[in-house]
Amino acid sequence: MSRYNAVIVGASVSGLFTAARLAEAGWKVLVLDKREEIGTPVRCGEATGNRVELERFVEYDPAWVACELGGISVHINTDRPIPRDIPDCGVIL
Repeated sequence: MSRYNAVIVGASVSGLFTAARLAEAGWKVLVLDKREEIGTPVRCGEATGNRVELERFVEYDPAWVACELGGISVHINTDRPIPRDIPDCGVIL
């Protein structure tokens, strides 16, 4: 018998969101990532965490912010996206 119903490789936004949805549905989920600490260093060039998180890494000019992020939308082999509101989740530079 397997210890997990699903193994997610990569703790990216999509990997963590998928793992959370599966766990909410009662699945036993294992998330694996090559990095010891998830989220550090930040590896995305445009999307970042919220402004407070961004300030942990760099003193930024508010003029750099192109838009505020309010959630995500995941597309997994379906015609219909799965939206998730996440207030103050990040910014696009």
